[in-house]
Amino acid sequence: MSILQCNLSILSPEEVEKIHESSIKILTEIGMRIEHKRMLSCLASLGADVNDNTMVVKFPRKLVEQCMKRQVARANTREGGAEHWADPLTLNTYKRVDAPMSLNTHMFSVNVSDAETEVIRPATLQDYEQSVIVANELANLLEYGPLVIPGDVPQAVNDAYMWATALKRSEKWVSGELFNMRAIPYIKEMCIVAAGDEKRFLESEQIVYSCLLEGALTASHYSLEMAFRVHDLGMSVRFGVPMGIAGFSSPITLAGALTATNAEGLGSFVMAEAVGGKCYGALGGAVNYNPANGVTLYASPEKNLLCFALRDIARFYGFKNWKHYGGHANASDACCPGIQAGIEKGFSSMLSILADAMYIHCGMLSPEAASIPVMIIDDEICGYMNRIKAGIDVTDEKIAFDIIAKAGIHGNYINPDEDAVLEHSVRFIREEHYIPSISVRERPQAWQRDRRDMLSLAKEKVKRILAEKDPHPLSDEKEKEIDRILAKCVADSFIA
Repeated sequence: MSILQCNLSILSPEEVEKIHESSIKILTEIGMRIEHKRMLSCLASLGADVNDNTMVVKFPRKLVEQCMKRQVARANTREGGAEHWADPLTLNTYKRVDAPMSLNTHMFSVNVSDAETEVIRPATLQDYEQSVIVANELANLLEYGPLVIPGDVPQAVNDAYMWATALKRSEKWVSGELFNMRAIPYIKEMCIVAAGDEKRFLESEQIVYSCLLEGALTASHYSLEMAFRVHDLGMSVRFGVPMGIAGFSSPITLAGALTATNAEGLGSFVMAEAVGGKCYGALGGAVNYNPANGVTLYASPEKNLLCFALRDIARFYGFKNWKHYGGHANASDACCPGIQAGIEKGFSSMLSILADAMYIHCGMLSPEAASIPVMIIDDEICGYMNRIKAGIDVTDEKIAFDIIAKAGIHGNYINPDEDAVLEHSVRFIREEHYIPSISVRERPQAWQRDRRDMLSLAKEKVKRILAEKDPHPLSDEKEKEIDRILAKCVADSFIA
């Protein structure tokens, strides 16, 4: 089948070059504040200009470009980097998904829209577990990442609860995040239990700690200390993924926000090379905010421009996996499912097709709230997008001249008296036509009998999944061992 060919570009090559040159200038003349002595030592050994008193590091141009080239080469040869993160080694105990575009549940929302009342409330561990179970049934979801952060478990070990739940309940590849220093070795131990042995776990790079920047041109001590803890345990670290907020932590202008954020991404390449091992840097995307109330926006036209401009920058640097950049498509800034959410999700998802993107968001109701029924809706959206992306397959069998000849003038292509004609229609109806599960495609007279809409059907599907499915992909012995590790993590964290 001929895949739809698109090539959306926001920035011209000359504009990307200008952003790159300005980013280099930021790093050489202004620098970054690196609040960790070990990282400062690593950077100094690599050739950066380190001021131990102010913790400000300036990066020579040659060093930045050398580190960038090495990081791009690593990503392109699948030794590490963003491509490895986006296309993980899937263990054979998990479901595989083969879709041109897939869903991404990594939202980490502290709030959830209650599926029954639609009241937005703090997320619970039960919400987290239910999102894992529903994710198992989504046709377009490759891996499960945390949709919500439960607020009804101790914050000091909430990541341990999340990993334990996902490992025990997910039938798909599990990825996640680390929030708490003390929980790191316990989470590693849980993942080793699920994988079967330490070697297999480490090769899979299931845990990749995101050492995010906290503030403009600043890497905090806590994030860097977490990074070194993870690194010292043999696991992977992703430095950077900066998300400058235009007008807050980066200039209000879109070009300025892109440039400042890109400088931080380039700086993360140097940090990754300075530490070595399974560390890599990552570019990040800027966002903007609502000037009326300061709420960060994920679905504004400006955010979409910033999102897809990042792909132009990644392509400029030579990343073969540039299609993986520019997240947050299919996002929403609405606080409830409805017309606004539909417009925002549909528009950015269509841009994703035009940009040949690989991932779109799943379960986002707003940047501050998730919804499990919306996960079902987003799976439908992704299926719709994948059908468009697949294009039209022009072959002799699909042109079907012989079938047209058999059906003849005034032909009926579902005629039971014409076996060959009917067989052709039956054989290709699902392959050629997207058949949704919750979209309403009724005649008005029939629809008026119960007046159900996509949201109500999504809620019903969630209820059905939770009533019928009780996934436990791991053995009883492995589940009990994970529970034991979790209990020890909780006890040790509070004893300490």
